[in-house]
Amino acid sequence: MREARKDFRRELKNHPDESYVSYLYAVALGRSGQIEKAEAVLKAVVKGHPGDLQSVEYLVALEAKQGKNDLPGEVEILKHSLKVKPDNAGLTDALAQDLIRNHQNGEAAQLLEKSLKTTTDNGTLNNYSYDLARTGKGLALAEKKSREAVKELEAQAETEPVEKANGKTFLRALYLSSYWDTQGYIQ
Repeated sequence: MREARKDFRRELKNHPDESYVSYLYAVALGRSGQIEKAEAVLKAVVKGHPGDLQSVEYLVALEAKQGKNDLPGEVEILKHSLKVKPDNAGLTDALAQDLIRNHQNGEAAQLLEKSLKTTTDNGTLNNYSYDLARTGKGLALAEKKSREAVKELEAQAETEPVEKANGKTFLRALYLSSYWDTQGYIQ
């Protein structure tokens, strides 16, 4: 691990703007127990590259692992990152969940309602619908979008002949049961 950290430091000198190198360096630091150094590297990455989702997520995870539980700080990091990457579903979902955990349901609902109107991805529709229902607001929209996700996935499942069933078929069935679960939660 020591050699890896040395290699990453050398790469950072040669490529200081490569956020991926910084992220990997932070991971190496974290795995070797140098959590505070890893956090410092990640904070610099997030400041310079707020749309770097993996760095944002790892920073939040490191802080949670240390018991810092700085939910307002996480919310601010995610808001800043989402300004740079407004269409990033992972950032939107992470921010919505943190807002809900921070009892900011109105703000989470606004974010999710706006995002639900523009996304077409089934999994994202399902996740956003579930999170919106958790806020206790926008239940009609959550139910409508949840139904759309189920309908699309059911249509995909119906077009595949049984004799061509494979791992994707069973994964789709698993997703479908999850989507039905979301519908049940919303209703």
